[in-house]
Amino acid sequence: MSAIVISNEQIDQVIQKLPSLSTVAMEVLRMIDSEGCDLATLEKKISQDQSLSARILRIANSPFYGFSGEITSIKEACVVLGMYTIRNVAITATVYMFFSPRMQKETIDYTALWKHALYVGTAAKVLARHHGYEQNLAFTAGLLHDIGKLVLEVCFPTEFSKVRQYRNVECCSVLEAEATVFGVDHTMVGAKLAAHWNFPSPIRAAIERHHAPDQGEHSPVVDLVHIADILSTIAEGKGDKELLLSYMSLGARQRIGLDLGKCEAILAEIEHLNASIAFD
Repeated sequence: MSAIVISNEQIDQVIQKLPSLSTVAMEVLRMIDSEGCDLATLEKKISQDQSLSARILRIANSPFYGFSGEITSIKEACVVLGMYTIRNVAITATVYMFFSPRMQKETIDYTALWKHALYVGTAAKVLARHHGYEQNLAFTAGLLHDIGKLVLEVCFPTEFSKVRQYRNVECCSVLEAEATVFGVDHTMVGAKLAAHWNFPSPIRAAIERHHAPDQGEHSPVVDLVHIADILSTIAEGKGDKELLLSYMSLGARQRIGLDLGKCEAILAEIEHLNASIAFD
C-alpha cells in the first residue's frame, strides 16, 4: 500500500479550525485555577451545561471513585470529589462530548474508543494508587491519551480506514500503520491538539509519549499511562499477553517500581473495576 501522506500543515490546519471546548467547560477550568473559587459558584456554572453535567455525574459515579450510583447532583460531585478532580473530569467530559456527534456522522465506533479510554484511565489510577502517585491526574491522562486518534478518525475517516486495512495485511502496530498511511501518528497529532487546547503539561506529555516513555524528560504520568495502555489492551483481550508485555518499557517499570509478577493482580483489579461501567 502506498503512503497517503497528510502533511503537518494539513494537520495543523485541521486542529486550528477545531473550535474551542465548550464555553462553560473552559469557564469552569478558569474558575478552578483562579483564587477564591467556591463550590457553590462552581456548581452553578457546571449546571448551566446539561451535557457536561451528565458526563461529570457519569464519571463521578464510576467504580474507581467508590461512589457508584450515590452521587446524584453536581453539588454532591463538587463536594465529594473536590475541585482538582472536577477540573480533570470537566476536561475529559468536554473532549469526548466534543467529538461524539462527529463520530456518529462518520459511523466511527465511539463506544470502543470510550471503552479503551476508560480502561486506560482506570489502569493508570490503579497503578498510581499501588505505587504512590497522584491518582486523579493519572486517571485523566489515561482517559485522554488517545485524543490524537480521535482527530485522525473523525477528521480523516477515509484515510483512517486504510490504517485498519494496512494493519490487517501487515500485522503491524497502529503507530506503524498510521505513519505509513498519514506520515504522522496519533501521538504527534494528540500533542498538537493538547497544545491547542492548553492542557496541563503532564497530560500533554502522556498524550505525546505514552508509546515512548523513555524519550524526553522522564515523567511518572507518562510511565503510568504507557503501562496502563498495555495492561488495558491485555484486559480487553486485544492481543497476545506475553507479546504485549514484551512491549512494556523496562525503564518505565523500574521508574514506578512495578514488578511484572504483580501484573496479574493489577489486571484482575482493572477488570473488576471496569466490569460495572456503562460504556455509552
